[in-house]
Amino acid sequence: SWRRINGLDAAALFTVGTQSSPDNYDSGNIDAVITATGERRVVLAGAAMARYCGDGHQLFTKGGSLYSIGFDPDRLTTSGESVQVAAAIARDPSTGAAQFACASDGTLAYVPATSLSDMRQLFWADESGHMESVKLPPGPYQEARISPDGRYAVMLGGTSLNGDVWVLEFAS
Repeated sequence: SWRRINGLDAAALFTVGTQSSPDNYDSGNIDAVITATGERRVVLAGAAMARYCGDGHQLFTKGGSLYSIGFDPDRLTTSGESVQVAAAIARDPSTGAAQFACASDGTLAYVPATSLSDMRQLFWADESGHMESVKLPPGPYQEARISPDGRYAVMLGGTSLNGDVWVLEFAS
């Protein structure tokens, strides 16, 4: 069932950005909502992309790094000091999304950040699954959408605050 969100049975953890910094979630909060009542509360300030892995610890990102902090899933509270788990993790600070996952047995998987982490190569896939590279250099492309007639793609090049909208016309 989808009740088990972010490793919790009775609550969902999520990132909340700030109006003063809409393009950077490092100053955001981790909030929880109790699914049975709708009650919402702040769990951790100055963090993004929380995951509870079932071992009494919550993982989260801040400033490009991955951290762990003690977490009580029944009270939805943190305890102790946070500890850095990985110094550089692939992420998109403009959305708060980070490339990691954890399992209840403590297994952690993550994508290390590199200078190419947010560079994406675009591909066109036809109905049969054949893929062809789009003739653009790799770049920080996001939120790509295809027009209903399939002739155009529109995408954001860069972050949501500082990016440019690109329109690409495909050959007919």
